[in-house]
Amino acid sequence: MNFRRPRERQELVQLTALIDCVFILLVFFMLAGSIRPTDAFPVEVAASRAQVFGDEREAVILIRPDGAVALGDRAMTRPDLLASIAALVKARPDALVQMKADGDTDADLVIGLMEDLREAGVGYLVLLTKGVGMEGQ
Repeated sequence: MNFRRPRERQELVQLTALIDCVFILLVFFMLAGSIRPTDAFPVEVAASRAQVFGDEREAVILIRPDGAVALGDRAMTRPDLLASIAALVKARPDALVQMKADGDTDADLVIGLMEDLREAGVGYLVLLTKGVGMEGQ
């Protein structure tokens, strides 16, 4: 006679399906997420028919209609901006400096900043614009 009670057998929990779902979600969010750096403030650029396209590289200067400026994702004062750009150009004379001005920004403000950048040592400046259709050409 066997008086011992048989031990209840424990079943292993299968986590394979759960791990698969987690990896699928991970891949989805990695592909759907944005890797592009954000700007310090939103700027609605002016439209242009020019066919020259610049890509964002070392220095992107943002200008709002109220005169606020930023370098990439950092808002700063105009003298600090010029000092940062001068240091960049001194370290890398071939650095591409780009300016992204809001479409409602006064042209005198943009031109004045361009002149200040030239005095800071910038040799090549790209004004970023939004492309429009090339109708009539």
